[in-house]
Parts: sequence; structure tokens; C-alpha cells
Amino acid sequence: MTKKKLLKEFHKQNGSVSAIAVFILIVVIGSMVSVALIMSRSSLSDSNLQNSSGKALFLAESALERVIFHLNDDADCNNLPIADTQTLDGGSFEIVSFAVVTTPDDECDITVKSESNGIVQYIDVKVINNGGTGGGGGGGTGGFIDHFNVITGWTWVPTGAQDGSVGGSGVNCPTATCNGYDGTNIASGGSVYSTITTGGGNREFIGYGEKNLTSNIDTTAGGITLDWSIGFKKNVIGSGGVRQRLKMELYASATGTLLEVWKDNFQDTSNTWTQASGLGLALTDGEVFDQIRLNIELRGRNSRIPEVWLDEVVLSAGGGGGGTPPSWQVVEWQSVRD
Repeated sequence: MTKKKLLKEFHKQNGSVSAIAVFILIVVIGSMVSVALIMSRSSLSDSNLQNSSGKALFLAESALERVIFHLNDDADCNNLPIADTQTLDGGSFEIVSFAVVTTPDDECDITVKSESNGIVQYIDVKVINNGGTGGGGGGGTGGFIDHFNVITGWTWVPTGAQDGSVGGSGVNCPTATCNGYDGTNIASGGSVYSTITTGGGNREFIGYGEKNLTSNIDTTAGGITLDWSIGFKKNVIGSGGVRQRLKMELYASATGTLLEVWKDNFQDTSNTWTQASGLGLALTDGEVFDQIRLNIELRGRNSRIPEVWLDEVVLSAGGGGGGTPPSWQVVEWQSVRD
């Protein structure tokens, strides 16, 4: 073979080698991209799993707060709402089981459960009562009951904008929720309902309803405490931020003294009845409370309409140290992921 032919053959082979090198480079780059995508998907999946697990733990802790709330209400583990599933932020939680450890009822073992995006979390806790068993005192100094089966005797007092309404509703807080302290919830009764009217821009409805107490609460002697409960429900038509502030107060007309008993300023779209309650609230000495006030403050607009309901208000005052409210605390807990 001549030198000229050898050079021609060499140039032919050099082109093949270049093509092979380019092909190998493409394969290597493609493999690297594929591995990077797999690692990215795996990292994203791990992140979502971690977020769901953390959210489930947060919801389980919300269940523990519900446990303490109920126990401080009536100091009895046997009355805990078992399997009463609550939804929150796209997940759910519930009280699964309980066991009374000691008698009298001052130590209980409780299991709560939560779920978020398929991640289930259980928490086993031991709770003890460092307080009493409730009861507001035996003086019987005064009180108030209104089931709102008929809305009578209330006077609405505006304190701000009146872009709304308040009145009676046929929707009633069920006895399973609003049992009150007198035990005579009227399931066929009604409730107080308030909302804003539709219109352009922000709309507000602010004021309070007042009514004379069934019997005055006289704290002249001192040491008077109050047991109380109230049922309420909130809802929002549409989406977005609204204002749904509720407050219950006692008023002494002779001195102008106001005493806050309860308030709830949180926005709530659950449309679910809740009973708020308390035992042994210390009242201001030297007063004669003769009225109750239910404050309502709503704010929204056309795209988001706040609604609130109030029902089953029960007040019972007692004299001079007649009962110690319970004080439940978590002393041991163990988190177990299902």
C-alpha cells in the first residue's frame, strides 16, 4: 500500500473514532441526567414524607390539647369523646381510648391518633389531676340560663358598623355537645345567629346583646366563683380572611363594672358546634352583677361571609370556696408512628 493510500485510510478511521467518542459522551451525559432526576424525585418524596410526618405529630398534639380541655371541664376520664374525629388543616385527629388508672379519678392512660396524607401517628400519654373535681361552691348566689328556643328579653346595642344582622335561628346545638351544667338542653330549640349583609368593600357588624340575669350575682361577701358554659359555632361562606370575634361578659349596672367570662377571636370555617366552659372563675368582690352581655364582632365582604351561632348559655355562681377546679397535666408520653 502506498503512502498516499495509508494516509487516506487513516483519515477514514479518525472520523469513526470521533463519532464513537461523541456517542459515548452522549450516553454518559444522559446517564448523569437520569441519575440526577431520580435523586431529585427521591429527595422530593423524602421531603413530602417528612412534612406529612411532622404534620401528623402536630395534629396528635392538638388531640392532647382536646383531652386536657375536656378533663379540665368535668375532671372525668370516662366522659372523654372517644372516636370523635376532628379535622384540621387537611388532616384529622381523635381520642382513641382511655383507661382509669386510679380511683378516685385522678390518673388516666390515654391514646390519641392523628393522620395526614396517609401518615398515622399515635401518642400514648399518662395524665394526672393535681386539682379538684370541680364544682363552683354551694352558696347559690345567682345565675342565668337561656336555651334560645325563643329569643326574648335581649336588647341589641350597636357599638360599631351595622352591616349585618342578629336574630333567632332554628339551628340548635345538639345535646351531645352542649349539655350545659343544668342538664336541660332543649334539642328542639333554636340559637342566636349573626352574619354580615352582602355589599361592596369590607362589611362589619359590631355590638352586643344584653339581658338581665335570672338572679343577680352578689359578690359583696367576697370569694364568689362562677361556673359557666356556652355553645357556639362558626362558618365562612367563600374563602379568605374574616373576623369572627365572640365574647361573654357580666355587667354590674350600678358601678359600670364589666367582667370578661369568655372570648373566642379565632376564624373558624368548620361549621361545627363547640361548647366552651369553665369552673371556679373568681368574680370581682363587692359587686352586684345583674346583666349578661354577648359581644359579636364580624367583618367580611362579598367573597367571604362570616357566620356565627350562640346557644345554651348557663351561668351558676357559688359562694366562698365551694369547690376546686381540676388541673390535669400530661406527665408521660410516647409517640408511636403506625
